[in-house]
Amino acid sequence: MDMVDFRKMLSPRTRRENKARLDRILAFQEMNRSEMAVELLSASRTLIESGLFPLPGSVSDFGNDDWALYRCIPAMALCLDPDLELHAYEVARPAEGWDPLVRVKSGDHDEILRSLELIVCHRLFSNAQAGSEEVNMAADFLHHQRGRWSAMEIAMDTVSPGMFPGRTRAAMEAPLGGYQLIASHGDHDRVERYSESKEDLDELFRVTVAKRQGEDLSEDEEQALRKLRSWPERLDFDALSLQTCEGEIFDEVHVMTSPRSQVTPDEFEF
Repeated sequence: MDMVDFRKMLSPRTRRENKARLDRILAFQEMNRSEMAVELLSASRTLIESGLFPLPGSVSDFGNDDWALYRCIPAMALCLDPDLELHAYEVARPAEGWDPLVRVKSGDHDEILRSLELIVCHRLFSNAQAGSEEVNMAADFLHHQRGRWSAMEIAMDTVSPGMFPGRTRAAMEAPLGGYQLIASHGDHDRVERYSESKEDLDELFRVTVAKRQGEDLSEDEEQALRKLRSWPERLDFDALSLQTCEGEIFDEVHVMTSPRSQVTPDEFEF
């Protein structure tokens, strides 16, 4: 039985973004301890500076995300490189009572490692989905939401070998050929259909655009729409394109109005 190539369900843009994430974690694994510390703090501060993870007013309000970003990752970075300088918000306030940095500076890493070990059992940084691509990449780098990799775990294993010995490897895959019909919604792409032949998608492209324009379709044309991943949902794309899997665009239509409003043929640009 042939294995399903899930890359066919991902647009060229999505695969480029995934490759950038993979390249970052692969590079992190090869860094020395000081470089790892800087990279960890850089990603953590990207999330903090996004405004999506404000510092809680009291220690009782700290959740897993807050504890990781404001206390544990800075402490872990200091485990890797004791000469690092931290921002004021990365050091516990007197009212918090326990500052993991105190133990780390004394050479005792056990408590911070135990805290992080518990934290990485959870899904982290979901608020990053409302941020920019840079913010999303920083969140995935620190702890991938689907468990593919975790810079936090790699850092812990570097400080205490054996905690998380697994490492990410580059995938050895043949180039992906063929063509994709892609519906775009803002910055998000959805592959509606893949085919090894462009001719298989030409007619589906035409019919999908006609449907989105509100044109009457024949029974055969309506039947063709069943090939779309979004069928029978509303066709609410902002743009529809016919591309090679490498991203070369053959045909593209942009909707010039809100995807939830009624559109007319004049509201399309070819």
